[in-house]
Amino acid sequence: MGPLGFVKVGMKRLILLTSATLLLFLAACDSKFIDDIFTFNVEKSFEFTIPAGTPAGRLPLPVTVPLLINDSVLQANGTSMDLLKAAKLTKLQMTFVPTTFSLTDIDTLDFRIDSDNQPLTSLAHYKTGMDSVQLTLVDFAPHVKDNGAQVTADVGIKTATTEDIKTTVTYTLTITAHPF
Repeated sequence: MGPLGFVKVGMKRLILLTSATLLLFLAACDSKFIDDIFTFNVEKSFEFTIPAGTPAGRLPLPVTVPLLINDSVLQANGTSMDLLKAAKLTKLQMTFVPTTFSLTDIDTLDFRIDSDNQPLTSLAHYKTGMDSVQLTLVDFAPHVKDNGAQVTADVGIKTATTEDIKTTVTYTLTITAHPF
């Protein structure tokens, strides 16, 4: 065996040792560490109006919310619907114009997601007496991946409105993707 034979054997051992070390490192990493690498936040907002003259009580129809996650949102963050692992609503704020209307004027509020093969699931809710909107932190990725996913908000107000109430909802989604 010539001098190049020893180099080839040495390179094979080095490649084998490096591969084994990398494999052990990946096996030792817990899934939370890997999930953190593939997790990102998306901030969005939408508006709806409670019309002047709306009587006290639940609005006649639920407010349809734009779908929270779609292919373009995922592609902008380097992933796809096929790799979607988890999705959670992690922040929700509401502002009103005129500012004389506030969350304390809301009687009930329930943001829910539904789809063809998943159960109706609450993402956030509020009832009179609460300090703020409560997030359920439920993973709704199965809904988004399913056909017919739709988010709605049931809103109830305490008193009739005398003017249009422009409502802006700003929210943050925390999304985790599979690495491959």
